[in-house]
Amino acid sequence: MTAQSLRNAVDRPLDLALRLLGRAISAGGAVVLLGGLELTWIVVRGPDGEEIAQDALEHYHGLDMALVALACLALAGLALPPLRRGAALRVAAGLAALGLVGSAFLSYDVRPGAHYAAFGAACVALGGAYDLIAADPVRWDALDAWLEPRLRTLGRLARRSAVLAVPLAVMTWPVYTLAPGGGTDGSGPGGLHAAAWLGIPFGDDFVFTYGPLGFLTFARLYYVPLGALALLYVSVMHWALIAALIAVLRRVWGVVPAVVIAYLAGAAFANTTPDDPTSTELTAVAFIAVIVALRTPPRGRALDLAVAGAGVLGGFAALVKPNTGVTVIALGAVAALAVAPARRLRCAVLYGGALVLSFLVFWLLAGESPGAIPGYVLHASDILSGYGEAGAHEEAGRGWEYLAAALVIAGGGATAVWATRGWARAPRAGALLAFALFAFGWYKGGFVHHDGHSLHFFTAMAAAALAFSVVPRARILGLATAVAALAAFTVAGLGTNLFAVGDLIRPGISRHDFQDDVETVALHGSAYIARARADLRRSYGFDGPTLRLVRGHTVHFEPQEASAAWAYPELHWRPLPVFQTPFAFDHRLDLLNADFLASARAPERILRSDEGLEPFEAPTAFFQMYCRYDELRAAPQQPASRYAWQTLGRGPSRCGAPRPLGSVATRTGATVAVPRARARGDELVFVRIHGLELSLGEKLRKALDKVRHQRFVTVDDDTPRLLVSDKATSPLVLAVPARFDWSRPFTASLDARRLRVDVDRAPPGRPVRFDFFAVPLSRPAA
Repeated sequence: MTAQSLRNAVDRPLDLALRLLGRAISAGGAVVLLGGLELTWIVVRGPDGEEIAQDALEHYHGLDMALVALACLALAGLALPPLRRGAALRVAAGLAALGLVGSAFLSYDVRPGAHYAAFGAACVALGGAYDLIAADPVRWDALDAWLEPRLRTLGRLARRSAVLAVPLAVMTWPVYTLAPGGGTDGSGPGGLHAAAWLGIPFGDDFVFTYGPLGFLTFARLYYVPLGALALLYVSVMHWALIAALIAVLRRVWGVVPAVVIAYLAGAAFANTTPDDPTSTELTAVAFIAVIVALRTPPRGRALDLAVAGAGVLGGFAALVKPNTGVTVIALGAVAALAVAPARRLRCAVLYGGALVLSFLVFWLLAGESPGAIPGYVLHASDILSGYGEAGAHEEAGRGWEYLAAALVIAGGGATAVWATRGWARAPRAGALLAFALFAFGWYKGGFVHHDGHSLHFFTAMAAAALAFSVVPRARILGLATAVAALAAFTVAGLGTNLFAVGDLIRPGISRHDFQDDVETVALHGSAYIARARADLRRSYGFDGPTLRLVRGHTVHFEPQEASAAWAYPELHWRPLPVFQTPFAFDHRLDLLNADFLASARAPERILRSDEGLEPFEAPTAFFQMYCRYDELRAAPQQPASRYAWQTLGRGPSRCGAPRPLGSVATRTGATVAVPRARARGDELVFVRIHGLELSLGEKLRKALDKVRHQRFVTVDDDTPRLLVSDKATSPLVLAVPARFDWSRPFTASLDARRLRVDVDRAPPGRPVRFDFFAVPLSRPAA
């Protein structure tokens, strides 16, 4: 057999196969489409709650027959001459079937049958399209010439970090629920969303650990427009982190290892907390950008744009969350001063101008008044400084994390020193200072309130170590440090049941959650909100008489349930400035609430739950609340409710001028007797405690770490109550005569007979003075 005959023997069957390929694909697709109709499409609940699997023929009426007709039409197109006409019919039938199946995807949580049907419909259309092109060799050549350069371009695009990050962000989706919630943790996001929706101004009127754009960090569906913005922001921040990691890592590790490492890091960030991984991600992205810029400084206009962009990011971050903003602003300032020593003044002015201007623009876009900016800055500083004492906490079993944190910081520092060896002096100093600021910020964020917050520290430090992988010689040390940080993160999370092993690597579940969240917000937002609002109303359980007492009046929810303002939109919410009492961290914030209660703008009603009532948490505000509010009703806890509720109505003050009852000079650890008021029983007794101020060393420790020696007050050998040092001289209510008090369990009185002050983890014997006062009461409170 000659070579030519052998070539012909091979080419003829191959040519025949190519000619039949389109029809084979369409025929197979039609068969798969018909078979998919017999498989499970949806699972419904029966009358007894059991799950019932249904195929398309059982569940749908009309859609199933339309798909059968289209599949038969596609099979008929296989034999319809000429080839082009039959191919066009198959393309039309396949696309129509794909559209019908797609409508089911948008409406239901579909099962494998729908996936098979969609695949079959796509094959029907694909086979027809192939035959349309193959029937005309000239058209085939033209398509090939058109496709070749575009496929090369598409390949380059597909390898870009930004594109590679998209599927990874979906497979590590950080949003675990869209559902609004209650309680301290759930009502914080609720209050932020409600304040943004209702236009309640920040500054002196609304104070929290987040700013006016803080609602963006909580992708909860309280209101559809705000929920959509929050979902978009969370998506973009998660994608930006993963894209930044891939861009850095691929330079020294290659694309595949970079994708794997970025996926694992993204999964860790997504599991830091059910809410707000974005604060960690925002600072991590800023840090990576700073290190990249200092290693390869941009020039000319690119330098100006980079410095201005850093200022804009800082201004935005300051309005999302103040502590995050401080870190991002500090990182940007370091970069602006170190990136180009010869243009340092220009960069500093450009950075400062962009920072101030962007802050003002974002502030105005959030609907805030320029005159409220000083109050916002002042009270943000109160939150940041007060957190070191009021928020200090140590969860049992986490002592080993301090050693792990020290090792991770040491590893990150060594990586920074090794990576920057040989850099110019200013960029190297800037990179080392940036790492120190970043590590310090996240040590404070993770270990002041030492519980699950430490997970944020470990993920942030993993990203910082990986950022230095932009320098090839530091890639091994950086990767080892990141692995150590992620290992500590995993052990800390698993050891305290913050997540399970299956929560870390779950690409399928994450993809489904992403699809479900996007569909819910885009297509079913109003229905979802209605159901969630009904669920939360049942949880709060305000009964008819309570609602009648507060309708038509301004109302505040005490001490923390701000989500009730969303659950009951018919009520006129007028919160205290620190709308969740546990966040009145220092005396100035406590006084802010007290002054508001004493003003003409005070809420006419207060709905007070029986959970979390701590009279020493905000003692000045509590004293004003007792003096100025009468109990209108104390409702028992409803069967489905989480709380019992007290309804308070504002009236004239019942409290007269205080008179001294006596002073007792003693020491911490010693018990003193509370003096009795006059015999006719119409006086309230409170105490001011002197001598509990923080020393200079404690203030320094508070700024660098946290207050380790917290103050506690014990009343009648009961559970010690935390007392923030600068609130000790506030009026601490101890006793109220029963006939002047609110009803149980909402009483203002502690019925104190004995009092003791202790400093945690410190020997007794510190001098203190108790100044007792009696306040005459003009009328009963209930």
